[in-house]
Amino acid sequence: METKKMVDVDMDEMKQAVTRQALTMLSALEAGNAFEAMSASVNLSAKLIASVAATRPDDPQEWTAAVIELLQLRIFTEAYALGLPTAENAAQGGRRKMKIKFVIKDGTNMMTLTVSGENLWVCEQRALRIASDQGMERPWIFKCEIIDILDRLFIGKFPAGLVYADREREEHGDYKRLAFLPYDTLELEIYPGCPVELRERIIKDASTLLARAGEHYPVSTSGQTVLLGSKMEKEE
Repeated sequence: METKKMVDVDMDEMKQAVTRQALTMLSALEAGNAFEAMSASVNLSAKLIASVAATRPDDPQEWTAAVIELLQLRIFTEAYALGLPTAENAAQGGRRKMKIKFVIKDGTNMMTLTVSGENLWVCEQRALRIASDQGMERPWIFKCEIIDILDRLFIGKFPAGLVYADREREEHGDYKRLAFLPYDTLELEIYPGCPVELRERIIKDASTLLARAGEHYPVSTSGQTVLLGSKMEKEE
């Protein structure tokens, strides 16, 4: 019964909430406001996840596709809002540099937590674990507010390997950039300062994860750009 309450979602209201968050996120990106864009990105992801959970798709492939799309959205908005990553940041090992306030709900309860962590994913998981430890059943993130991010931020491990961001942007030459482009093309730009071993590992990690999701993306290179195929190319 608890589960039914949790997934009993007004889809019209959910669509309006998703639209609001998407517009907020796009406006923040255009204005170059990294904090607001990140917060809107997380809230948008949370609402989309709640929408998917509410529909409870029976087809595992449908569920997998939905989750992958949410990850793509998150990666793109975070990488775009926070700037290009640096190899120096990678060497720092991702210390705790992010503080986020979460509002967490289950079927009947609500809780507010402030959590610190080295990346968004870790903060989310830590907040959900604390909520579970305090007695909430199947908690989920209702909304969040990013309170603080230091200049150098370790974003986390996502489909294309380790993604780092540095708000100082082009001041450092050793960085790699990740972005999901239209038509589901996955592009990795790995700049000259990035070690060859790291470059190879990133390509391998990305290919492996995409293959696990049921898609085979051919790998091709052009200068420092690595294209892991695209649905548009396969359709042609």
